[in-house]
Amino acid sequence: MHYMLSALELENLHHLLRSSASDSIQLALNLAKSAKIRSWDALYKELIHICKSSEHPKIMDFSHLEKGRKTVERILFVNAASSLTVREKNRLGLLDNRLHFNEIKKIQCWDLGLRSLPECFMLYKELEELNLGNNCLRQLPDWLKKLPELKKLNLIANEFSVFPDIVLEMPLLEDLRLGVNQIKELPKGIGCLQNLKHLSLTDNKISSLPDSIFELKNLKTISLEKKLIPKEQIAQLKAAIPNCEIY
Repeated sequence: MHYMLSALELENLHHLLRSSASDSIQLALNLAKSAKIRSWDALYKELIHICKSSEHPKIMDFSHLEKGRKTVERILFVNAASSLTVREKNRLGLLDNRLHFNEIKKIQCWDLGLRSLPECFMLYKELEELNLGNNCLRQLPDWLKKLPELKKLNLIANEFSVFPDIVLEMPLLEDLRLGVNQIKELPKGIGCLQNLKHLSLTDNKISSLPDSIFELKNLKTISLEKKLIPKEQIAQLKAAIPNCEIY
């Protein structure tokens, strides 16, 4: 006979799993075992898969995550991970497992053929870096601005023909990469991104710069199709932001 956990007991179990203390995690495992939770085997198998799809700054070789390792170690790995890489589009559902990710600061979804973003990204309020390069995105959802800590946004090699204006509502951005798209002009309001340090616009169709770009005094690097932009504007950019390297 299998015992069904109440909502409160299930939340307590999740809370223990989210703990960084191995004894708390072991207690959670014991609770799950004693309750004979049907889905427990499936849960930790999924955690193993998450581990293999994760990146941890102290564990670079994922081959260490072998079947012989204890479940506790696997869960500790997941809870400690600061970066998550999704390598297959059909694994995007892993992002719904927010309860098992405490410290995710970076998510990479490179080359997944994405045409839209799943709303589960909104769960990661501590997210600082989002890599969506080499997909099929043409626009960004309004809820992206609800990621208050986002500082780096990589949109290289997508299908943007218009600059995504929602970016202008993300004033904490420090690194914005929009190269290899089909953007024809920059918005007049780009000067509001006062924290911007790196701006990549190479391989677009931008032939003129708005005056407000000269207000980005914190820029350290900017890449442009210089052959398309009037030389006087390039000179003006150098004069306005002398510490910025122009590529």
